[in-house]
Formats: sequence, structure tokens, C-alpha cells
Amino acid sequence: MRPPTYRHTQDGHWYLLLLAISLALLVALRFVGLGSWIGYLVLLDALFMGLLAASFRNLTVEDRGDHLRLRFGPLRLLPAKRIPYSTIKGARAARSTLMAGWGIHWSPRGWIWNISGFDCVELDLPDKRVRIGTDDGANLLRFIEERTAP
Repeated sequence: MRPPTYRHTQDGHWYLLLLAISLALLVALRFVGLGSWIGYLVLLDALFMGLLAASFRNLTVEDRGDHLRLRFGPLRLLPAKRIPYSTIKGARAARSTLMAGWGIHWSPRGWIWNISGFDCVELDLPDKRVRIGTDDGANLLRFIEERTAP
């Protein structure tokens, strides 16, 4: 019998702010024009914000057989995070804080991969902790516990 699999995509909302900034910069470009270095800088900023918005619209957590894969999307500018099940020493439900924020970064509690909200699953790995933000915490935690049970 094949073990159960897991796949969940959580949509975030911060990409809307990035899109709004991108659009505001494009409107500003209309007044600045492309004839100067400022115009080109505004255009580059608008494109950068648009790319960030497309890169951080959602977070997908999925079973890939021998590891858990985390990836932001739908535009995949950043490589996916692979967490082999054999390296997970413990898992628990947790909550991040407003200060911990969203995105990918290091915090005093370890690495955070989060797109929205404060619920997360905290994993103990041999040399670090990883917090996976999710709106499906109970199911993700249950799945990880099943996959890492001795």
C-alpha cells in the first residue's frame, strides 16, 4: 500500500500591494517619461515589483516521495526548498508573529517560509528549525508525523 501524499497551495494577499506599487510606478512613468535615467529607473522598479508579485502570490507545500518541497509561485524565480523526511527530528503546530513577517527569511526561531497568516508547522532539523506557514496546519502536521513515524 502506497503511503498518503500531501499537496496544498495557500494564496497570499501581499502580491496585491506589490502589483499596486508596480502600477503606480507605471503611472508615474507616464509623467516622468523614458527620456532620462530616472524614467528608466522607474520602469525597472515597476518591472521588478511586477516580478515579485508574480513570484510571491502563493506557497505550495507538497510531498515528493522522499522529501517535502516548498515553493513560491506561480512564477518560480526562486528555487524550491527540499526537506528530506529522514532529516525531520520533530514537528509541531506553532504560530508566527507579525514581527516574523512573511516571505523567506531567518528569524530567531529559525527559517520561515510563509505567504500569509500566522499559523505554521515548525520542523526540527539536525542543524536548524524551519517554519512552514500554512492555512492547513492540522493536515500538514498529521502528514509529516505519519511520514516521519518510526
